[in-house]
Amino acid sequence: MAINSESIKTAIEMEEKGYKYYSENAKNTENEISRRVLESLAEQELDHRKRFKELSAKSKEFSSELEAEDFEEKIKEFFTAAGKEEKKSWKEEEKEVYEKALEMEKKTYRLYSDMLDQTDDKNEKKLLKAIMNEENQHEESIQNILYYLTDHDWWLADEESKTWNWMNI
Repeated sequence: MAINSESIKTAIEMEEKGYKYYSENAKNTENEISRRVLESLAEQELDHRKRFKELSAKSKEFSSELEAEDFEEKIKEFFTAAGKEEKKSWKEEEKEVYEKALEMEKKTYRLYSDMLDQTDDKNEKKLLKAIMNEENQHEESIQNILYYLTDHDWWLADEESKTWNWMNI
């Protein structure tokens, strides 16, 4: 049994919605780390959408392989290059943006988990698991950045800061 076309259509719509949300908010922020994070999330949503479109079309190009991008590594590269004064200027202005992003990522993950239950096809399962893994990384990253931006002093003291302990600069 394969994933039904309605579920794939919903997945494509969710990825498009995520792309639009992240892109629009990236354009509207003055916070450099937020802009970079949101742009990176938008790029990954486009890749997910492409994979679901290929799956929907039963395309010859369909591949269950997902080029895993290390989201944390991208942010770390920018973060370590930013100066201390620049980091001090980062505000919690995007709190609502990240809170909504968390909701979207959780909802998307649940949808893909349901789709995983619908299929016996090993390639579909492999693709869904890879995308679910990325969605899980998105959620973890968003939570970590949100906490850093909104409660910085506690973040530095908290054990959870060990998730991205390179931010303890």
